[in-house]
Amino acid sequence: MITSDLLRDVVIGGVEAGLPPRRMSISESAEKYLYVHRPGGNSGPWDKSTTPYMIEPMDRLTDRSVEGVIFVGPARTGKTLGLIIGWLTYAVTCDPGDFFILHMSEATARDFSKSDLIRAHRHSPELAARVSPYATDNNIFDRSYKHGMRLMVGWPSVTQLSGRTLRYVALTDYDRMPADIDGEGDAFTLARKRTQTFHSAGRVMVESSPGWLIDDPKWTYGDPHEGPPCQGVFSLFNQGDRRRWYWPCPHCAEYFTPSPYPDAFVLIDDKPALICPKCGAAIEARYKRAMNASGHWLAAGQTITAMGEVSGTPPVANLASYWLTGPAAAYQTWESLWQRHASATAEMERTGSEEALKAVLGGDFGMAYRPRMLHAARDPRILQSRAEDVQQRTVPEGVWYLTAAVDIQKSRFVVQVIGWGEAGERWLIDRFSIRHSHRYDGAGQAEPIDPAARVEDWWLLVHLVLFKVYPLAWDETRGLRPVMTAIDSGGKAGVTERAYLFWRRLRGHGLHQKAMLVKGASSKRCPANSESLPR
Repeated sequence: MITSDLLRDVVIGGVEAGLPPRRMSISESAEKYLYVHRPGGNSGPWDKSTTPYMIEPMDRLTDRSVEGVIFVGPARTGKTLGLIIGWLTYAVTCDPGDFFILHMSEATARDFSKSDLIRAHRHSPELAARVSPYATDNNIFDRSYKHGMRLMVGWPSVTQLSGRTLRYVALTDYDRMPADIDGEGDAFTLARKRTQTFHSAGRVMVESSPGWLIDDPKWTYGDPHEGPPCQGVFSLFNQGDRRRWYWPCPHCAEYFTPSPYPDAFVLIDDKPALICPKCGAAIEARYKRAMNASGHWLAAGQTITAMGEVSGTPPVANLASYWLTGPAAAYQTWESLWQRHASATAEMERTGSEEALKAVLGGDFGMAYRPRMLHAARDPRILQSRAEDVQQRTVPEGVWYLTAAVDIQKSRFVVQVIGWGEAGERWLIDRFSIRHSHRYDGAGQAEPIDPAARVEDWWLLVHLVLFKVYPLAWDETRGLRPVMTAIDSGGKAGVTERAYLFWRRLRGHGLHQKAMLVKGASSKRCPANSESLPR
């Protein structure tokens, strides 16, 4: 039996569904209709002054000139509350449309629904009043409203992102989602297809802290409006208008955007302070809230004066993209940032693991992480800074011993000699090719070596490599020779047989302890040695 209350709800819901959108922004609707659960069981209205940097990204979600909003930021910025719960509040109370929230996994989707969503509806009267009264319309992953709008919560899979026509899609913690979902593409591309039916009224939002690594050792943080070249949310940010949060220095009044790196802080009386890149003054944490209150989002190509006057033209893009860094995060103190980075650095020095540093840089500072070994090994500027003046084919100070390696080519031996020092430090001592044999043709010219056919050509390695002496840089009357020479035993037909024969001859002369035969393989195998050579 349909009661009078249910009939009233149905009628009111039908009337509201036919009304035009309420003329207010998303941030205004959140401030008016969204109540936030606070510790201790209390609740209060959402306060935009706590996270003023969320106002513009939220309001751009109704901007029909863009297809979506991208937000890169660390944890504790309030991005989930503003960009997902706040946006949902607007959709339910002002402009209804089917709403889909995509989490990184089924477990996180369930937890979000049972905590954030339930609390938002419980404490916000306007949301609670619009929920469908039918029990069958509401469960953990699906919720219906009286005016016909549906809210769905899901996780990355083709079944979740196929066959649905949706007006609003929110992707949260994007960098923890698979880069390719079941071979169909990334989550953002699949989500955008779901909203295309609504044309400019459809909207996709992506928010995430960085999770992908920087794999380009040459990239440096120079232009603050250029995100690092890595997959995930930074790739989407670079496709948009690339906006950064600028706030004024309390000392010089000039605007700057907070650095995404810990070296922007210094300790003043055991308290972290932010260094102004304009005047060099140390900014204490007590100024943070006031600086955020006076902040502005600037797109790539825009500038701002000390008076707050913005000039410049933003780039034309179909995505509104924002990047906020850790120092501006409302729910993250500077002292916490400093301590977490110090703790992660200590762990790396103690264990060699960079996982804690990666988590701190992405989750607390809002920056993608570049592995230190990649940075040190491949960045030419790092290598250049370590360059030393050494004399060619001499042993510099710090070298303990030498090793040599011989690569077998069709008609030459390629030799490289390395000097080794403390903690694995090494120097290139010599590199050369042996091309000519001790055999001569009718014109008296030395014939090229033939490693596959002439075992006598291999004997050249004894004097030119195994027992070659390299003088010490500080005492040319003394020198070092390689303690071991690794010789390639693979190549064209005949090379392996000649290599084995050469090694037996070394053993016959008591020289086999100076050389070892090696051979490349796709799996771990022991190198050819005296135990594995045919007798």
